[in-house]
Amino acid sequence: MTTFISALTRTVGRIRRCAKRLSRRLTRKAEIKLGITVSLPPFLKFAFDYKADIGEPANDNTPHQPGRTA
Repeated sequence: MTTFISALTRTVGRIRRCAKRLSRRLTRKAEIKLGITVSLPPFLKFAFDYKADIGEPANDNTPHQPGRTA
């Protein structure tokens, strides 16, 4: 049972690292726009928009850090 739990925690860590790396690649050199629209029948509509610049692109060329050595 302990081997299963340790394998599961390693797998979750790997998935989390991959998700972070993918999200960084998707959001670099981009702008995020958030909009909220509220409609009241029949003719009233309110829209609120917010646009943010993320800034500098992420550096994906960082060298891989080696793990612990025995």
